[in-house]
Order: sequence, then C-alpha cells, then structure tokens
Amino acid sequence: MDRLSRGTILKYGSAGLGDAVAYSIVCTYLLFFLTTVADIRPAAAGTMIAIGSVSDSVLNAVMGYVSDNVDTRWGRRVPFMFIGGILLFFSMLLLFTAIDAASIIKAVYYVFFVILFYISYTGFFVPYLALGAEFTQDYDERTRLRSYTALFNMIGSMAAMVLPASMVGFLTGKGFSEAAGWMITAGSLGLISSVSVLITCKEARKFDKPATDKVISASGISLKNMFGQYLQVLKLSPVRYLLFASLFFLISYGMLISDIMYFFTYNMGFSSGRISWLLLCRCIVGIVIIPFIDKACNLTDKRYALMVLQALFAILIALSGLLGITSIFRLYVYIFFMGAATVIYWQIMPAIIYDVCEYDQLMTGQKRQGTIVSIQGFVESISAGLGTQILGIILQLAGFDGNVQTQPDLALTWIERCLTYIPAAFLLLSSAALLKYPITKKVYEEIRRKLDES
Repeated sequence: MDRLSRGTILKYGSAGLGDAVAYSIVCTYLLFFLTTVADIRPAAAGTMIAIGSVSDSVLNAVMGYVSDNVDTRWGRRVPFMFIGGILLFFSMLLLFTAIDAASIIKAVYYVFFVILFYISYTGFFVPYLALGAEFTQDYDERTRLRSYTALFNMIGSMAAMVLPASMVGFLTGKGFSEAAGWMITAGSLGLISSVSVLITCKEARKFDKPATDKVISASGISLKNMFGQYLQVLKLSPVRYLLFASLFFLISYGMLISDIMYFFTYNMGFSSGRISWLLLCRCIVGIVIIPFIDKACNLTDKRYALMVLQALFAILIALSGLLGITSIFRLYVYIFFMGAATVIYWQIMPAIIYDVCEYDQLMTGQKRQGTIVSIQGFVESISAGLGTQILGIILQLAGFDGNVQTQPDLALTWIERCLTYIPAAFLLLSSAALLKYPITKKVYEEIRRKLDES
C-alpha cells in the first residue's frame, strides 16, 4: 500500500481549517453575539442555536446516506463538499448580521440562517470526513492524516477565536458600529472557510473517482433504505460506545467554548485585545501537544490514549475549579488544561471512527463510510447544541443580563462553574464510555487481514 505524500496530507487537511473556523466562530461567539449585539434573551438565543443543531442532526443522517449512494460524473463526495464550501461564506456573513426588527422577525431570521449555516457546514463536512477513510486504510497513517488535520483545525480555531474579538475592537475603534464590525469579521472568516474547502476539493478528486458517466446516478435511494442502513450501523457495538463518548464530550465542549467569552468578559473584566491573546494561547497549546498525542497513539493505542488523556485533563479542569481561577497564573494553567482536553478528542476520534468502517465492511460486506461518520456527526450536532442550551438556561436562571456590564455574583459563580465542574463531569463520562470499545490496533490489523483474504 502506497503511503500518502505530505502534499496530499496537507491538501486533505486544508478543509480542516475551514471546518474549525466555521464551527468555532459559531460555537464560541454566536450565543455571545445574539445576547449582547442582537439583543436576544439568553434562553431564547440558546433555543435558536439548539434548533439549528437539531436540524443539523437530521442533515447529518441524510448527507451521510446520500454521499454513500449518489454518484456523479465528478465523484460521490466532492460535489457536496464544493457546494457546501461555497455556501459557508454567505451563511456565516448573514448569521452574524444584526437586524433591527420585532422579536418574532428576529427569531425567524436567526433560526433560518443558523439552519442555512448547518446545511452548508454539514454539506461539506460529512463527505470530507468520510473521504479520510478512503484516502488510506493503514491504522497508523490514519492517525497521521488526522494529526495534520488537527493542526489545521487548531490554526482555524485560532483564527476564529482570536480574530473576532480583535477585529471587532479594531473596527469599532475606526468608527464602525459593533454590529458592522461583527458582520465584516464573520464575512472575512467565511471567505477563509470557503477557500480552504475548495483546496481540498481539488485534491480529493484523485481519490473520489466517479463510477458513472451520467451527470448523477441515484438508483435505489429511498427513506426506507436509509433508515434500514442506519439501523444496521447502530447495531454495531463499536458504534454505540463511540456515540456515548461523543455525546458527553460535545456537551462539555459546547459549554466550554461558549462560556469562555462570558468568563473573560464579566468575571475577569478583560479587554477585547487581552481576550484575543488568551484565546490565542489556548490554540497554541493545542498545536504544541498535537505531536505528543500522535506519539501516544503510536506507542499505545488510539482508544487507550483518548480515554486516559481525556480523563486526566477532566480531573485537572475540575481541580482548577476547586482551587479557583483567581490569578493570572491559575488562568494560564487552566487554559493549558482546556486547550489540551479539547484537541485530544478532535485529533483522535475521527481516526477511531475510520476503523469502524472496516469493521462494518467485514461484518456486513458493505462500504458505508458516509453513513458511519454521519452518525457521529448526528450526535455531535445534538450534543454541541445541548451544551449551549444548558449554558443559556443556567445563565438566565442565575440572573445574567446582556445589557449590563456588571453581573450579579450568582451569575459570575455559575459562569465559572460552567467552565470547570460541569464540563469536567461530562469529559469523565466520555472517557468511561470508551472502556468497552473493542477495536484496538491488534483487532484492527486482524480485520484488515480478513478483508484482504476475502
């Protein structure tokens, strides 16, 4: 089996930049934007985002099945990636546009564009993730492929977390309104996302070979068949364990990256420039530890590395809450723990999911990469939205008011707890779900041997 060239790996990883930019700006800033710029109450804003997440869960299911079963003269995955990548720019621009309208009009507007965002995001992401399993079937090379992608993810997260606060601050200093600053910033990041996805589309055409001369071939597609395919995949024991691991992690992740803006702004009273620096530090941590995570996976096992490292940093995050983030030193220590805890999952979990594709092929004789990764995406979209919804409800119950700079003590207390104890508990549950996941490196190599012999 030929190893992938570094150029191919880098071009595949390029879309990881667009993935992280789009996902991070929505998860980190959308709730903050809606409550402080668009003037929407926290619980209502959380509900709008949750509606988008629920719609995304449905889109994930459809997209995975369709990309497995629809073929075009340009391939199975690339056409969807191309269209989704183009739409990212427009959806991000309009989602972060503040409108002056009645509450009901605002609700309809933001629900519509959060759904459009997820249509564009899922339209490229599910086929993109599925293609990773087709780029290589080597156990360790898949980890390498995802490690490079994780590097692009962290660079994208850096751009999405650091640029908004600093760009909005810069633009308002130049006379733009805060609303205009957010619109320009989101449009700029949307353009970056689109271009990075299109770079991957060009390289992916080498691996996404069309099996038809027709413009489109979609024989045998039906709702009954789609549900049947998903039921079959859900019966696979490795899938069930991964779904619970993802569910708990993404609830934690959704809370962490949405709450951190509130903590920096209201608990710490930091300026936009300082917030940008701290978010940059979180991304730098992720970039620095990526090679160490890669080494840990090669020395032990992907499942074991994810389970142990995630549990370790969950305990350290909880310990930060117990001691209190009361000094700059403790804040930087916390940022290190948070940055490490979040990058571990995104680097290792996709490589683990790829291995399930071969397990499914051995058990059923079918190749359903899109269906398998879309189930993962289904859970991720539900749980990330749930984490944001939980945060919005907690903030409202604690008395948070986006129209005032000084928040009540109860709100400040719960902002910190949503950054420490609560997400740490979900991280531990995620690690526990991996205890019985059965596909180790040894098991995978046996699966590959049986497939090669058949």
